[in-house]
Amino acid sequence: EKKAVVTKMVPVISVPTIAASGSEVSNMSIISNVKEKRKLDCQSDMERPVAAFIDPSYTYSVPPFETACGIISIMSNAYEGYFSRAAGEIQDGISEAIQRSCILHGRRVMACPCSYESRAQLLWSASLAITHLSDCGREYAGCVHSIEHALSAFLDISHGVSLAIASLAWFKYALCDETAPRFARWGRNVWGINAGKDDFAIGVEAVKRFEAFIRELNLPARLSEIGIKIPEKAAVQMAHRIYPAIDGAAWFRPLSGEDDLAEVFRLAC
Repeated sequence: EKKAVVTKMVPVISVPTIAASGSEVSNMSIISNVKEKRKLDCQSDMERPVAAFIDPSYTYSVPPFETACGIISIMSNAYEGYFSRAAGEIQDGISEAIQRSCILHGRRVMACPCSYESRAQLLWSASLAITHLSDCGREYAGCVHSIEHALSAFLDISHGVSLAIASLAWFKYALCDETAPRFARWGRNVWGINAGKDDFAIGVEAVKRFEAFIRELNLPARLSEIGIKIPEKAAVQMAHRIYPAIDGAAWFRPLSGEDDLAEVFRLAC
C-alpha cells in the first residue's frame, strides 16, 4: 500500500526451478490479500537477489501446465512495455528477440521437456525480460499486469493463465487505427506475418496468432473456457477497484474512464 519504505533486507541467493516471472533477478515481490481480493506489489532494488544460480536441468521436471504458464509470463514481461508510444529501435529488438525465443523454445520444450538448450533459453529470456532492459527510456504503464492482478485477485486463478487471458483481452481493446502500426511491427517481427497487408490487418492477424499460441500451449484464452462467468456487476467492480490506482492516460491506448477498463474485463470473458 506504499505506506512504508524498504530500508534493509536479508541478502537472498536464488536458485530458480521454473522459467517464468524471473524472480531470481527481480526487484519486486507480490502478496495477495485473499479476504479483500487484492493483489499488490512491493518494489525496491534492495529486494533483488545478490546472486542467482540458474541451472536449466532443475526445470526438466516442471509439468506442462506450469511450463506453459511460465512461457506466457516471460512473454508478458517483454511485450507489455513494447506496446508504448516511445520509440526505441534497440529496445524493440531486445523485446522482439525475447518474444521469438519464447515462441520457438516454448514449442520445443513442450514437445521435449528435457531439452537443455530450450530450457536454458527460456530461463535466460525470463531473466532478461524481468529486468525490463527493453523498456529503458520508455514510459512503462503496466497495463496487462494491472488487469491480471484484478482477475487473479478476484477469481483466484493461476498467474500465467490470468496473464494469457488478460493479454488477449487487452490486445483486442488496444488495437485501433491509431495503434495499428505498433501491432503491425509486432506481427511482422515476432509472428512473421506477410508485410504485404495493411497495418490494421496485420495487427488483427497478430492478435489471432497470439491466441493460437495460447491454445497451442493448452492454456485457456478466455475465462468462459475455465467455467468462469463474470457478471456485469463484477466487471464494473473490478474496474472501480483498480482504476484509481493506475494511470490510464499513460496506457498505449489510453483509458478515458472506468467504463473502458470494464470493457477489457468483458473481453476477458
